[in-house]
Amino acid sequence: KHGRSHEDLPMVDDEYRFDSHPHEWRLHLGTGQVRERQLDDALVEFPRVDDRRICSGARYGYFAELGASHRTLKAEALLKYDLASGARQRVSLPSGWYANEPCFAPRSEGSAEDDGWILSYVTDEASGGAELWVLDASSFDPEPVARVILPQRKPQGFHTRWVPAPPAG
Repeated sequence: KHGRSHEDLPMVDDEYRFDSHPHEWRLHLGTGQVRERQLDDALVEFPRVDDRRICSGARYGYFAELGASHRTLKAEALLKYDLASGARQRVSLPSGWYANEPCFAPRSEGSAEDDGWILSYVTDEASGGAELWVLDASSFDPEPVARVILPQRKPQGFHTRWVPAPPAG
């Protein structure tokens, strides 16, 4: 598997070892057949897909990748998996910066599955500053499209969800 001993895995809140790797399960409701596969050996948390594709064959998955040396859930990178090809893309954060759950925001309601943005709150541990990073979901370019400085610190571990504004009128 990942080549580390159990003792080398991150300890979360000094209580348990974190050993979470990205897996995919495909369920065939007609036959009851289940297909499982491990995507890779990365230590990940907060898996997400485009909410419009939940339970309908999502092609892309987004994850927060954790550092193996931390004693809490600190994501040092964001990952995008192409579940059809198995390809993985990675956006690393600067040293001392940590991401939260990646959330997909579509460009429009009818846009393609990865035509939109990945949103993640990130924190600079040294200064306590926090930002909302906006990444292009299609290219998954490591340079954010936008970095929105937040007026105050935001706690680590927040869950996120994209909710579009109601139509004007």
